[in-house]
Amino acid sequence: MTRVLLKIALTIVIVDLIGIAYAVGSIILCENSIDSALKLLSPLLVLLGGTVALATLLTNISRNNSKDYLDKAVTLIERAYNVLAESSENGIPKNDRVIWLTCARMIKSSQNLSKKITEKSHKDIYFEQTRYWRSRFYELLKIKEGSFPPEYYAESTKSVFINRPGVERESLDVTSLAVIYRFTQWPEEEKDPIDDVPKFTKAEIERMRLLGPKGLREHLQRIEEFLVQNVNKK
Repeated sequence: MTRVLLKIALTIVIVDLIGIAYAVGSIILCENSIDSALKLLSPLLVLLGGTVALATLLTNISRNNSKDYLDKAVTLIERAYNVLAESSENGIPKNDRVIWLTCARMIKSSQNLSKKITEKSHKDIYFEQTRYWRSRFYELLKIKEGSFPPEYYAESTKSVFINRPGVERESLDVTSLAVIYRFTQWPEEEKDPIDDVPKFTKAEIERMRLLGPKGLREHLQRIEEFLVQNVNKK
């Protein structure tokens, strides 16, 4: 709605400018007096000023709304992470159905709210925030280590379909698992920001001899030696 009003206000500004230009042209052609010119232009200038003020107001409202959606979307991701992290025992999130469902719902709500973010700068910030929280979830869920054994998600396959309170704990909802685990994955269309970073130069490595870090210099030299040896073997 705000964007529609903004377009209307901008249209009025353009119409006002056309009207002023036409009035000025008429005055010049008709060689009217200065008093006549002022009488004709004054209302148009007042209208133009009011329209510009309205357009500015609507722009600010639109930006504030976008900021509100950004703040809420980021907060939901953070809360989603905390729901799992704060339930952890020995570094492993509790395999509680309600906790995982709550986490998944917050992630989806965040993603839905992010679609209402209109400002490019706010979209960029949300993008960077999701990148950060994705890595936090990745570590929390032990993705690199293979995550958790099948028994973590359900005591038995039957419990996924048949809930027997008091006999087996409720299995984790598969839909919630899909939401959370997909969130941890790096999107295929997303470019890694460090892909274009050049490798260490020989001058940089040599400078480490005096200024450090010497351990890094030695590490880089070992890599170079390893590559040379393997190339020679081929």
